[in-house]
Amino acid sequence: MSCFFCGMKGTSLVVVITILIGVAYLMQTNITSTKGYQIHDLQRQVTELQEANTKLNLNYVQLQSMANIVNGASKTDLVPISRVEVISPAGSVVAMR
Repeated sequence: MSCFFCGMKGTSLVVVITILIGVAYLMQTNITSTKGYQIHDLQRQVTELQEANTKLNLNYVQLQSMANIVNGASKTDLVPISRVEVISPAGSVVAMR
């Protein structure tokens, strides 16, 4: 009878090892697919942020355009100057104690 039990121990050991390898494989597959979904979601977020960045850059360029600045100046009742006068200090000392 001892040989019969030796065969059973060997077979049960093979079954247990096979089950453990199967469980490990399923866990690794699940982890990999989860990471794939996370990567896909992050790539989608990157695309959305790039599109938003492009829209903001276009808006920035429009706001910085000369036509927009001139229109803004006319709305604030600013007038163009005809002559620029540069003032230079009389001496080398600006302030004294």
